[in-house]
Amino acid sequence: DEDADYVGMAKKYRNYLIDNESLLKQEDQANVRLEFFGGEMKKGLFGKSVIPMTKINRLPILINELQQNGVEKMFVIYKGWADGGLTGSLPGKFPIEKSLGKKSDVKNTIDALKKENVPLYFYTDYTKAFEGASGFSGSKDVAKKLSAETISHQENGFTSYYLSPKKALNIAEKDIRNYSSYGM
Repeated sequence: DEDADYVGMAKKYRNYLIDNESLLKQEDQANVRLEFFGGEMKKGLFGKSVIPMTKINRLPILINELQQNGVEKMFVIYKGWADGGLTGSLPGKFPIEKSLGKKSDVKNTIDALKKENVPLYFYTDYTKAFEGASGFSGSKDVAKKLSAETISHQENGFTSYYLSPKKALNIAEKDIRNYSSYGM
């Protein structure tokens, strides 16, 4: 018998539980996770610039297109939305990167996706700070090894540092008002 294995036994037992009303049959509740990348920092001859990839006001259009093609039950994560893109801004978050839109675009996008019952999350990492970003001290605010060496790593050609928990919390607490003013 081809069902004479662990999977076959599990299926048979599941069906037994359903037949005896000990287990309720449920449909799959999985949501589609969509990640959109706003912007990224690019090193150039005369300094750094942000390359826009997905402007904030494009999100409702893209979601609508997916819905028209049968994609349901989704949520959106928007990365690289902060001033300077993903690697150019952390730990700072506000304002939104100007090449991606304005505050009003953020509010309009949030409202449009709410009407479609599509949650929108703005990716934020308070544990990282990129070299050259403002708002942290490389000597006081970064996490250190037992040897007192700062903890850092390279990511896409940029050096990032891990912030101390105290500094990360301090920055997050300061950002609360900004999140409210953007409707996030």
